[in-house]
Amino acid sequence: MFELIDLIETSSGSIHTDFGRWFANMPAAASWNVISDYCLGDPSKQNDAFSFAVVLNHDTMANIAAYIAAVAPKDLKASRSASEGL
Repeated sequence: MFELIDLIETSSGSIHTDFGRWFANMPAAASWNVISDYCLGDPSKQNDAFSFAVVLNHDTMANIAAYIAAVAPKDLKASRSASEGL
């Protein structure tokens, strides 16, 4: 457990710097969408799961959803890498 805490403490500085650099390109008043998905209590699944994505509100939700549906793999959990465009 201590190794995990050390890893988190060591990596948090660079993560903070990377996020700061990435968000510096975003307008201060940018609007964001938080999109979530979950699977709870399904006996056919090995574990309960929660997922969240934070997306810049740059288009209508219908267009964002259509784009994600077009580029995302059908079984995201079985994927080992992000698809092109996602």
